[in-house]
Amino acid sequence: PEVRRKLGALANSDSVIITGLVPQKEAPLYIAASDILVAPNKPNEDGSRFFGSPTKLFEYMSMGKAIIASDLDQLSEVLSPALKINDSKEIMTEETVAVTIKPGDLNDLVASIILLAKDPHLARRLGKNARALALSRYTWRHHVKKILDAASHISHAL
Repeated sequence: PEVRRKLGALANSDSVIITGLVPQKEAPLYIAASDILVAPNKPNEDGSRFFGSPTKLFEYMSMGKAIIASDLDQLSEVLSPALKINDSKEIMTEETVAVTIKPGDLNDLVASIILLAKDPHLARRLGKNARALALSRYTWRHHVKKILDAASHISHAL
């Protein structure tokens, strides 16, 4: 109800779909139907380093969609290089994979959505780059290799 209230008339438009909870196996269909995917996380209230599972980012990256995410610790590490919407000096490169925003900044979020909505070519390029990065660095095969390499290193040290 709060989301519907904040969206006002947009909540009942053709541009917005409020799904509520959906079965996990159907989630890829909803992601695929989207042009821009967002992960607007906020920093920890106690000032400690943000840490959360970047699984959502990996899902977004694998779908090849434009991503907007908060410029927070490990999220920024995964989505590097990124175009930082809150830094006008940031340079877009051929390898840029996402747009990052100041955590909790609604103006940055809106500006990023408008930027990508007005430039579908940019959105597609970011999505393509994000998918390539996911396949080159963040598959289960890569993850397991890191674990096995670390285990091997430890066993050799013993």
